[in-house]
Amino acid sequence: MHKKRTAWYALRRTLPLHSWKANLEELLECCPKYGIDEVILKVDTECLSHNLPTVEWLKNYQPIMFEIKHELEKIAVVYSLNPWVTTVHCDRGRDLSSRFSERDFMVGHDGVRCKACLAHSSEAWREETAKLWKIYAETGPRVLWVEDDLRTFNHAPILYSGFDANNLEKFSGIIGRKVSREELVMAILHPGKPHPWRKIWFEILRDVVLEACENIVKAVHDINPDISFGLMSSGPANHSLEGRDWYELAGIFSDKFRLKLYSRPPLSNYSEKSLRGLYYSADSIRWTRSMFPRGIIEQAEVENLPFFHYSKSDNFTFLQMALSFALGCQGATLNLFDHLGTPMEYCPSVGKMLADKKNYLNSIAQVSDSDTGKVRGVRLLFSPESSLNKHLPATPSYHDLQCRSDMWSPILQGMGFGITFSEESVTALSGQAIRAFSKPAIEKILYRGVLCDLDAAIALIDMGYSEAIGIEFDRMLSEFNQEPMGAEEFHNPEFGGSENCLMTTIFRFNDTYPEIPTTGVPRLLPGAKTISSLINPDKERVCPCATVCENEFGGRVAVIPYSLNMFRNGIEPAFCNPYRKIMFKKLLNWLAGTVPPLFVDAQDYWTLPFRIDYPDYTIAALFNLNLDAIPESSFELSWERGPVKSITKLSPKGNWEAGKLEYEFQNHILKIVNQKPQKFSEPLFILIKF
Repeated sequence: MHKKRTAWYALRRTLPLHSWKANLEELLECCPKYGIDEVILKVDTECLSHNLPTVEWLKNYQPIMFEIKHELEKIAVVYSLNPWVTTVHCDRGRDLSSRFSERDFMVGHDGVRCKACLAHSSEAWREETAKLWKIYAETGPRVLWVEDDLRTFNHAPILYSGFDANNLEKFSGIIGRKVSREELVMAILHPGKPHPWRKIWFEILRDVVLEACENIVKAVHDINPDISFGLMSSGPANHSLEGRDWYELAGIFSDKFRLKLYSRPPLSNYSEKSLRGLYYSADSIRWTRSMFPRGIIEQAEVENLPFFHYSKSDNFTFLQMALSFALGCQGATLNLFDHLGTPMEYCPSVGKMLADKKNYLNSIAQVSDSDTGKVRGVRLLFSPESSLNKHLPATPSYHDLQCRSDMWSPILQGMGFGITFSEESVTALSGQAIRAFSKPAIEKILYRGVLCDLDAAIALIDMGYSEAIGIEFDRMLSEFNQEPMGAEEFHNPEFGGSENCLMTTIFRFNDTYPEIPTTGVPRLLPGAKTISSLINPDKERVCPCATVCENEFGGRVAVIPYSLNMFRNGIEPAFCNPYRKIMFKKLLNWLAGTVPPLFVDAQDYWTLPFRIDYPDYTIAALFNLNLDAIPESSFELSWERGPVKSITKLSPKGNWEAGKLEYEFQNHILKIVNQKPQKFSEPLFILIKF
């Protein structure tokens, strides 16, 4: 994107009709002051949106768009464009029935019909959209952004759409008889093994979205074939519910790879709640990237909603930006100000933070590149076909189709381990994602190191791999109130356990489905060992808990028989404790046959560590997700990269400096100690050259 990589600021800004001149004047003054490189003009946005603007309204606004572009060019700021809607996010009290027929609107799995959100299959919507996007294209933006309302889910008042008459008729034609919405939903939500109709339905949802995208691209490129597209997405686990084909989608928006596709991975955390929300921000960048072909341009989504400091601090915004650039994103899209025309300088500290942090973020961006860097750590497994293959409980909801396989992420990172979505020597399995993989792919995983939660272990046993993981299950517990369990005793000294080493089992389980197992009672097969046991209130061992085994493939497997999907957002403080950290340090070393790619010891503080290998150097980083400062931290990296030439860390002023870092190299393990206390507002970046 640039001759020299920089921390590219792309400000998403709405200039509404009633105040656009004043907003433009301020924009022209503040862009240089804030360090803004690009303005992504948002059109007909949020509260003042008409949901889908009319052609007449947009033609009246088009001269304003031309003037905005012209004035930005004078100050060397790039002009891009972000229509706020494609199919429309949610009804929001609007009613477009005077412009479209009943058949054109989205219909939910429960039969609820929208009044403003339009079905992807609607020809009337496609024709109207083509006219609107031609008007956008005429203004010549560098990038035209497609919002994530392109999705088939979350269009209030409905949750899961696609059940309009056009799609149902297409499905019925494939089946060879008329199928009602109720019958189709019942088949899609068939308990246990997926009904064959689920695959057919997901293919219809996939194809109808791709057709809608082709319609938009054709309209724009009929006007200007050199305009690039940007795509906002909503997370791979969500898009698996609609059968998204990421590669084909990238091909359409890049005109079959003739142009660069811009991706805006969702960082969530629109409002500031907890620093631990940054786990999702970091994971989403890596996870979304793993779905796309290489070579896309990533501009991470940094939001502040509903705006101002009541919603988010400048520190939190900065941390999201630092994460984005450190993980290799080429830019950050900044949605930091409201869409009602309120001056940006009503919050002057926001612009000051952007300006003050520019050099620091530039230094990170200059050594970070998603195309050449490899994120290292424990692998998390996912397939875009996870929802297609998921087995459902006895009384499922439509949401149960979602397949989360990233639940180890905050647990592992919180205890100091780096994670990745790329192939590694150790894979951490949660949920049922493994069901989407072929037998050769599963056995390739089992040849190496594997960490399983309850749901992954059940799936592997169901597929015939009980001997490979060393256990079967005698019974299941849906809650510990079924039996008088007291705690989990970590007693195996080989993995750091000892007598009276007790860990609480008072987890905050989700009680929405009390019949669904949250804990399995394993029966060990020959060769398996127990690491920990569940005990009663008298400290008598009731049954095994965590187990390990070496299998016939030569791999090593550990099973922690708790369902991580029952934890709230994967973050369970009761699970992460000092004893568990000792267990996992020994366990992951054993699974890897050495040490994992990255382990950071920061006592019992919540951490977000990561490691990225580049051809000539490695970046190791640590974000402190606690309000308390981390007194001291030590990094441990498996190291096969050659003799270390230098180790420096990034100063608050954006300079790579030596000093206050002690390190040693022995037995292919590189250890680095940072003795300086680390505040949450000061991420630690270490550059290792070899």
